[in-house]
Amino acid sequence: KPSVQSVSEASNTQIADDTRVSITNSNAKQGYPISGFTWIIAYQEQNFNSRSLKQAQATKQLLTWMITDGQQLVEPLHYAPLTASTVNKAQRIIDSMTYNGEGI
Repeated sequence: KPSVQSVSEASNTQIADDTRVSITNSNAKQGYPISGFTWIIAYQEQNFNSRSLKQAQATKQLLTWMITDGQQLVEPLHYAPLTASTVNKAQRIIDSMTYNGEGI
């Protein structure tokens, strides 16, 4: 049945480290079949178009907030929270962001 919980459950499946996956009709036993992630695409190297280090740090901080503390706000907005394994994979990607080749 469609619910916030069953949409979250749909992501309880094998997810590649780069998070490229479709969770529509996933193998998750209790997962709602019409589920999907929303992605944000960001450059790994954040020094582009005259961006400052401060802007790069703010971008990383915002993305991290979205997958951690920001998850408290998703259910009241009728979005499904990310599972812990999905958060871990997303955090590894965010942590790989660089500025001038150095970690942010």
